[in-house]
Amino acid sequence: MKKYHNKMPYFLILVLVLLVGISIGAMKRLDYQGAKQQTIYLITKTSEDIDFWISVAEGAKVAATELGVQVIIDGPTSETEVERQIYIIEEAIKKRPTAIAIAATDYERIGDVCQRAVDQGITVVTYDSDALFETDHSYIATNNLLASQRLAHELGTSMDGPGRVVILSHVKESFSAYEREEGFKKGLKPFQQLTVEEEVYYIDNDMETAYEYAVHIINTYPDIVALYGTNEVALQGIAEAVNDLNVQNEIYVAGFDINTRIAYFIETDVIKATMAQRPFNMGYLAVKEALEVQETKEPRQVDVSSVLINKDNMFLPENQKLIVPFADR
Repeated sequence: MKKYHNKMPYFLILVLVLLVGISIGAMKRLDYQGAKQQTIYLITKTSEDIDFWISVAEGAKVAATELGVQVIIDGPTSETEVERQIYIIEEAIKKRPTAIAIAATDYERIGDVCQRAVDQGITVVTYDSDALFETDHSYIATNNLLASQRLAHELGTSMDGPGRVVILSHVKESFSAYEREEGFKKGLKPFQQLTVEEEVYYIDNDMETAYEYAVHIINTYPDIVALYGTNEVALQGIAEAVNDLNVQNEIYVAGFDINTRIAYFIETDVIKATMAQRPFNMGYLAVKEALEVQETKEPRQVDVSSVLINKDNMFLPENQKLIVPFADR
């Protein structure tokens, strides 16, 4: 009995320590969750079955689980449906969420509705493609200007002779499209033997349109030496056309984004280089940043790094994870 009584205080101390530890752990979780579960709306450019946006959604879901918040993912059917995206944002505002993370389809028009959300006390961050509004806000994205310059340098140093380069871009009003066009043009300026066609062909994020434009361009310009697609849809559409026309030895194809079909075209020399983004990280960080800004009121720019992938490095383990991001899940 004496030994038992001597041990009781230590047992009680141990229980108290465990209880305190559990309480501290719960408090850390509640830093984001609070007494009532917080809700974040993650609004995409499109709900189409595109690898990039599937990865964005997966990243957001993981963030929701880890941070103990509710994430509602919504978006228009197509990147060209600006009015639909505005409607989705307006409906989200009515629900009074903690924050809204938006990939803007239109730089200026989406900016107006973003400001309305801020005016009603809702934290707004943008990701992938920015929007123009008065309030300082976090922007989570690839550094599109630098990435497109890097890609242009890769193209320029790979070309021996003169020729014409044509840009096929996803959506005219998109900020990411604008940056990828301008960065690419700037990156090609040192290569005076290459002429960038003044007309940019906008595909409205439709692969069939990209395919048809590529065929038209190849048949129209006898001096065409390169085609550049500014996103997954544009790049794959170009590659399908070049592959069908069997001109992969004559046309240098480069662009943005990666999926298994694009990887196949890299392996078969139809696509020479692409800038692979990190959409999973983008979705994850969009949710995390929205919560942090809601607490700290300190917005910032977050660069989600990209990687230039070509036939020489596509089979490196770290790059395979970008091509098949959920293989281990």
